[in-house]
Amino acid sequence: SLKARPWLRAAAQEVEIAQETWSSVRAGRWSTAALPMEDGLWLLYPSAGSTLQLRPMLYSRSAIAVAFNRTAQLCPLALAMSLADGAERLEAIRNVLRDMAINFEHASWHLIIAHQQFLSHLPLSTFDYWRAIARDMTASLAVVLKLSNDVPALMKRMRDELGVVWELLPYACLEAGLKLHMDAWARQLKVDPSNPLVRTVCEPLFRNVGQLSPVLGELVDLALFRAGFARSERLDQLIGAVGSGARPLLERLWQGEDSLLQRFLLRTHIDDQEWPAFRLCEELVKDLQQFVPAAIAAPLEGIGKNLLWMPKPTQPGPDAMDRRVDVANAPLLAGLLSQVAQSTAWWDSGERLAQLRQIRNFDPAWFELAFRAGVLVALILQNPDPAGAPRGIGVRRRVQRAH
Repeated sequence: SLKARPWLRAAAQEVEIAQETWSSVRAGRWSTAALPMEDGLWLLYPSAGSTLQLRPMLYSRSAIAVAFNRTAQLCPLALAMSLADGAERLEAIRNVLRDMAINFEHASWHLIIAHQQFLSHLPLSTFDYWRAIARDMTASLAVVLKLSNDVPALMKRMRDELGVVWELLPYACLEAGLKLHMDAWARQLKVDPSNPLVRTVCEPLFRNVGQLSPVLGELVDLALFRAGFARSERLDQLIGAVGSGARPLLERLWQGEDSLLQRFLLRTHIDDQEWPAFRLCEELVKDLQQFVPAAIAAPLEGIGKNLLWMPKPTQPGPDAMDRRVDVANAPLLAGLLSQVAQSTAWWDSGERLAQLRQIRNFDPAWFELAFRAGVLVALILQNPDPAGAPRGIGVRRRVQRAH
């Protein structure tokens, strides 16, 4: 069946649109005459399980200007969605989402929750605001925590339908998201955020964020530990890896016949002639130079050439480059940038994300391993003690406990 719902109001009711008939035979027409004009924009869409081959569409029975002038009933997100100009609408939606991402009490959450309740069977890309959320990692984390009925399933949908690369979620964003999550539950339960009940409720929900990606799971465990939650075995492994230092980690990755590069990538694809190659490695190095904080610039420079694998070009010429360079280096550089870059501009383009996804699809196991190495290097550069020593316990002591 065909359904309709006022697009910009959270408290609106869903309406079924009657299919017209001709001589008692159903026609391929549906009448919208009964839809109230005062409700402005309506979203028309097939119901869950419907066999209708119909894309969701917006429909208005009144003048657009009249419909949009009824602003007293609209939340900030709805007001942004009502703008006619595409560029202005996108910018306004992004501005509202920035506010929503740091405020779980924002009035606009009611609209997203209502849409999720009634329209979750539609592709997420149907909605302008979901496409904007996918370009903002803080907003992406906020929405999965706010709509926390099934965090892993929603994260998977956002990855598959919107192209969200969850591995790019910065640790600082996780730390802030956990605090926001706990504060919101404390207000709901009318207790202090340190109350054991809040911690009991929040911990399993927040750990769900790490289910989709092993490296993300390690960062989630680290954020929880720094907030005073129990230490996990996975965190012990992270601390052990960080405790060895950046240079030994990179040597194991790149150097020697038994290196991880040889075992996981080069030998596996020894007969492959076609490799994803975009000169992405060069661009990411430039981004690293542009966006790296001054505080870690000197330690990063100290790593020197150990950071990358740079074989001799297989073809002559000043611009020649080994076709394997992007696949080998881009995951590590992306992992490093995801944690140290002070801006998301390095990946905030559809082309850049598409290139990273192609490299990941070429060899997912290598991408995960090298990306994790980049994240570990970032943690080492930012803080020699990855667990933050909340109780005065240093890395070396932790590593001993882990073994």
